Amino acid sequence: MSKIKVEIPEDIADELESKDQKYISQLLSLGLKQLKMQEALIWVKEGQASIGYGAEYAGVSPEEMATYAYSQGVKPAFSEETIDEELGNQ
Repeated sequence: MSKIKVEIPEDIADELESKDQKYISQLLSLGLKQLKMQEALIWVKEGQASIGYGAEYAGVSPEEMATYAYSQGVKPAFSEETIDEELGNQ
């Protein structure tokens, strides 16, 4: 396991002071996942990436990425070719 030194605002430090290493590791892992999903969603909105690529980048399943996208009001555009591929109608 690696150690890193991070400066954080005092109010957050006060909250985390009583937490154990496992809790803080989970917090960082969840936060990193969320930030990657948000970043990928920006790419999807801008038409620079697909849901599948965004999911791969964020380390989540395409279903989880699609659910997240819909929860944020993003409905990615699909071409007929993409729909056929997804449905196995090649």
